[in-house]
Amino acid sequence: MIPKAADKGARTVGLLYYLWGPGKANEHTDPHMIAAWDDGIVEKHDPARSPDATLPALGRLLDSPLEWLEGRRPKQHVYHVPVSLGKQDRNLTDAEWNMVAREIMDAAGIAPKNAPLQQCRWIAMRHADNHIHIVATLATTEGRVPDLWGDWTKMQERARELEKQLGLRQLASGDKTAKRWPKTAELEKARRHGRAEAPRVTLQRQVRDAAAGAVDEPDFSVVWRVQVCG
Repeated sequence: MIPKAADKGARTVGLLYYLWGPGKANEHTDPHMIAAWDDGIVEKHDPARSPDATLPALGRLLDSPLEWLEGRRPKQHVYHVPVSLGKQDRNLTDAEWNMVAREIMDAAGIAPKNAPLQQCRWIAMRHADNHIHIVATLATTEGRVPDLWGDWTKMQERARELEKQLGLRQLASGDKTAKRWPKTAELEKARRHGRAEAPRVTLQRQVRDAAAGAVDEPDFSVVWRVQVCG
């Protein structure tokens, strides 16, 4: 299961029209909502379920907390996360995807389950067998912008747990040779020290960059020293 890094934008309704539309090559089939910040939203505001529901109305509902913000409205308030299954994975039911969406939003800090006032409005929709799209508005019910520090890494960590729970293919290899995602403790330690990422992630990135700029092993050492030491 792969939650992609979130895209941010400024037009909620435009994104909704694309997600509920036919797609670039008519690849979208049976577009419908499978989860939302409030259970009643799914039946009442999904155009696939209610003849009275419209996408502009859904967009306004998602965006309304922006009016409650105490500070300046973010220029890109739309938070969009696709969550995909691997080719070997079984298809999930709408109920299973509902649970996945809630867990991913909790992990990202968009809708923490233990902090109702820090939750944002969000919906999850499905128009294919192997993935969903989650759309959220970056404004909490208490009038603040949510804390999204380390959101992508935390979503990846939660996805590993969901893979076990749902019997899906484990993304990390059993022989420990695959890249390991930073754990929450690593992220919090890095944050306390004022770092933007865990030291292991920084080291991995530096090694990749040095390897890309080197022609052989001795050259790698030179590039590495210049890159790290300046």
